[in-house]
Amino acid sequence: MKSHSDFFHGADTTWQKVAIVRRSLMFISIFLIECITVYWFANNLSPSFPLLLQTLIVVPFAILLFWLQLGFFTAIAGLWVSFRRGRFRILPSQDSPISPLDTQNTTAILLPIYNEDVAYVYAGLKSMYQSLKDQNALDYFEFYILSDSDDVSIRLQEGATWLSLCDELDAHGKIHYRQRKHRKKKKSGNVMDFCRRWGKRHPYMIVLDADSLMSGTTLQRLVSVMEQNPKVALIQSPLYTSGVSTLFSRYFQFLNRLYGPVFFAGLHWWWLGESQYWGHNVIIRTQAFMDHCDLPRLERGGHLDGDILSHDFVEAALLNRAGWETWLAFNLENSIERPPPTLTDAMKRDRRWCQGNLQHWHIIWSRGITHMQRFLMLGGILSYATSAVWLVWLLVLSYSAVVYPDTPVIPNTEGTLALTLLSIALLFFYKLFGLFEAFKDHAIKNFGGWINASLGITAESIISILITPVKMLYYTRFIIEILAG
Repeated sequence: MKSHSDFFHGADTTWQKVAIVRRSLMFISIFLIECITVYWFANNLSPSFPLLLQTLIVVPFAILLFWLQLGFFTAIAGLWVSFRRGRFRILPSQDSPISPLDTQNTTAILLPIYNEDVAYVYAGLKSMYQSLKDQNALDYFEFYILSDSDDVSIRLQEGATWLSLCDELDAHGKIHYRQRKHRKKKKSGNVMDFCRRWGKRHPYMIVLDADSLMSGTTLQRLVSVMEQNPKVALIQSPLYTSGVSTLFSRYFQFLNRLYGPVFFAGLHWWWLGESQYWGHNVIIRTQAFMDHCDLPRLERGGHLDGDILSHDFVEAALLNRAGWETWLAFNLENSIERPPPTLTDAMKRDRRWCQGNLQHWHIIWSRGITHMQRFLMLGGILSYATSAVWLVWLLVLSYSAVVYPDTPVIPNTEGTLALTLLSIALLFFYKLFGLFEAFKDHAIKNFGGWINASLGITAESIISILITPVKMLYYTRFIIEILAG
């Protein structure tokens, strides 16, 4: 019987060839629908509209249609993956055996923190430590609390709580605490500082966030899979949310848990060994990271200069450029983060992410970046820029309705009905895919059964309809503020 490593790496270039086929299939499908729909749309605009107005109607429509199709086909791919036991899963199954781990070279578990809720951070660390202890796996791991906090009272609390926790758990020598005096390059600099100090001691590092939680089994499984795949530098866990009970966070958790499995599987289907890195809940080969991921400051003479904020996307691209593989373990369980409690908190976070993603415009053109990673960084930009495109489109349509009140944008024809049905499919069918996936995996009971899950989808859809225009305005404002400096 083949080992996991033989099973996965039977041929060095197999996944690369399959990736070309899969991506070609998906993007040709998107291209064909795009061409047919945009051609029909453009040819059915009122001839009384001037050319400039027609262009301002058609171009945003084409961009938005492409973006919706990308999500739709990703969900279809995820549904396909759920029916098949594919050869290209970095983790064959959640129940695959964990191989014996190396006790001489421990894996570092990093908690980079910056003025966080100390009690919450240490409670999460304690939970993970206890989970590993219960499974007799503590010998394989060491914890590092990497503090960049600049609030003196918080730093004092961090140090005192660390000592107290080490005493409580008898964990002196297993849980380390470091304060950095100068917060150079923010989180990416914090992790790289760890690498310079202690990286040689640990072949792998599991990078967490202040609100991350992972079970002992999940931590061990990540190390086991990494050891069996020597060409892999990074394995990203899927991110599921839990831990907050506000209305917004419950809404966020519902869509994350119901639709997440389909989208994670779909992303894996066309990413394969060129996965993105989402900043935390990830295992990284330490030496590869040290060799290729010491990021410079951007100095292009514009408003996007400075530290690279969305460093994780860039680090994955640099690892791929160096010949390493990066994978999404889409079927891994018990990888948790805390959702933002309110829409305001979510927008504060998105403001940072928006600036970081816009910075990628400079990095996309760097020499040696793979075409896949260029596209993924462009996708990160579009995740915010499409809001501005949508707003412009709505304003243009409003202008046409005022200036040409007796002229509909599109006449009422059979094609109009087809366009309406296509829009409904692109906007809502993924919800049915998520519901079907939950039923197939016997997870529907976690949502209270079919009826409660269906009611939940209805409520989530209503909230999304209300929130999406608000996010559109926020994202457009972010882009204007960032580009204006």
